[in-house]
Order: sequence, then C-alpha cells, then structure tokens
Amino acid sequence: MKQKTKTKTDPTSSSSAKSSAGLRGAKKIYCYVDETGQDTNGKLFIVVAVVCEKDNILLEKFLEECEVKSKRNMIKWTKSKSNFREKYLELITSSKLKNRIYYGIYIDTKAYLELTALTIAQSLYTYAKSREISDFRSIIIIDGFGKKESRTVGKILRRTGVSIDKIRGAKDEATALIRLADSIGGLLRDSIDGSKKMKLITKKFIDKRILKKL
Repeated sequence: MKQKTKTKTDPTSSSSAKSSAGLRGAKKIYCYVDETGQDTNGKLFIVVAVVCEKDNILLEKFLEECEVKSKRNMIKWTKSKSNFREKYLELITSSKLKNRIYYGIYIDTKAYLELTALTIAQSLYTYAKSREISDFRSIIIIDGFGKKESRTVGKILRRTGVSIDKIRGAKDEATALIRLADSIGGLLRDSIDGSKKMKLITKKFIDKRILKKL
C-alpha cells in the first residue's frame, strides 16, 4: 500500500516542481519607450519601443559609441544637426538591433496612454515570439512619464496579460536606449513629413529587420 500511495503522489509532486521551475525560469525583458506627436493635437501619434534582455548594458555601450562617433552625443533628435543624425543612423545599422525596435503610427486620436500601452504589449509579445520565449516578466521605462501615467499604462498592460516587474518614467533622454527610441520616432516623423532621405533609411531599417511596424 505504501508503494501505491507513493506512486499516486509522485506525479503531483513532479508537476509542482515543474510549475515552480517555470516561474523561476521566466525571462526578464526590458522595454524602452518614447512617443512623439502630441504637439499635432491628435493628427499624428507615434510610439517606439526598443526591446532587449540582459544584454541591455552591452547595447547601451554600443549606442553610446555610435553617439560619440556621429557627434550626435546625448542631444535630443530635434535639437541635433541633420548630418549628425544621419551619421548616427548609419552607425546603428547593425545586427545587434535586429528584431528589437517596434513602432506604431496612429492617426486622428488622442488616446495617448491607451496606444502607448498597446504598442508596448504588442512589442513585448512580438519580441518574445521571435526569440521563442514563452514566459517573461517585463521592466518598462517610458521617456517623460510621471508616476500617474506609468500607473495607468501599467494597469492597461496587466489587463492584456503582460507580467510587469517594474514600470516607471525616465527623465528626458536618460539612457542611450531611450535616445534610440527618440531617434527612431524622429526618423519616422521626418519620413512621414516627406523627407526622401529619411524614407530611404526607414525602408533600409525595415528591410534589415531592425525596425518593425506593429
């Protein structure tokens, strides 16, 4: 009888162990977000998300080197010179950024927080699928957001099933990954506004799978 009892309880024990292992094995995914277009009063709104894992420190270093080499440095996209912007974009054309930058373009809407959350959720799930990650927890940093906006976006994300370890705002252009998101937002906006050069760069990024529209 003791042996039979043991046999019955073993599968339950094994299942619990697997479940615990699954929780411990959840990948940590970082998402750096910037948005542009609120100044158009709802006519155009663009959200960009840069997604990565524990290699975020290496990516930061790579991007900082690109900033220095291009002379763009830590200046916001709209305040940097056009030749510095173009050089920066040329330098970041690297396999290091493949399948990492996602964006959404929205027209005639002021649902800024909802669309920011939507873009983040889609970016995280698309990235996870591309890396065959079935279980993840996220750390989300959004440029210029305060506590109130971060809480609101966090609530929306949790309703979509996104697991969040932390969500917070960041001071303007606080990190190289946030500045990258800002640069891509600027690139897309300039492209939409009719810049032929920026349209060509955007197409190049999409073709190389550095940039993906959601």
